[in-house]
Amino acid sequence: MIDRAQRSQPRSGRRARGGAGFTLLEVLLAIALIAVAGSLFLVSLETLGRSSPADEFEGAFWRAMAQGRERALASRRTVELRWDEEARVFVVGSGESAAVIRIESKETTERFAARFTEEVAANDFILVRGELVTRRATPAVRFFPDGTCQSFGVELAFGENSRRRLIIDPWTGAETLSGDAAEKGGHR
Repeated sequence: MIDRAQRSQPRSGRRARGGAGFTLLEVLLAIALIAVAGSLFLVSLETLGRSSPADEFEGAFWRAMAQGRERALASRRTVELRWDEEARVFVVGSGESAAVIRIESKETTERFAARFTEEVAANDFILVRGELVTRRATPAVRFFPDGTCQSFGVELAFGENSRRRLIIDPWTGAETLSGDAAEKGGHR
């Protein structure tokens, strides 16, 4: 019969030596995991600094939006934002005081295009090819002295395949979700 004192003693030699240490294999495995995690982190940091030309184009639009809103608030006058098709820049304001917002991209600006649309009045809806049209193209959008803007949308296009449609909330100047995108939980 084995008494209690014999049962409580460790059977393996490793524990008997009093070591709660790691084997060489465990240490090498930990170093390998740290190296892999570190390399993945460095790669993600490297790509974080880069942005696509489409992202830079959208960034120029948001800078133009912010500047239009700031100018309207500061001057206490209505300010317009438009896309200059020839120069391929966003223009905030008019005349000599107009600010030009350039796209910070090394890509050729010929591949960029912006088209503004405004909401049609409730009694002006039209039916085109079986679809109710609630927006029409407009050359410029307006920012008002109270910090709001007209209800508008913008389609930003980079090249032939990359398009982004944004609907802007007139009260906040932020992007809103369309009804379809809100249900799906994503952007259009």
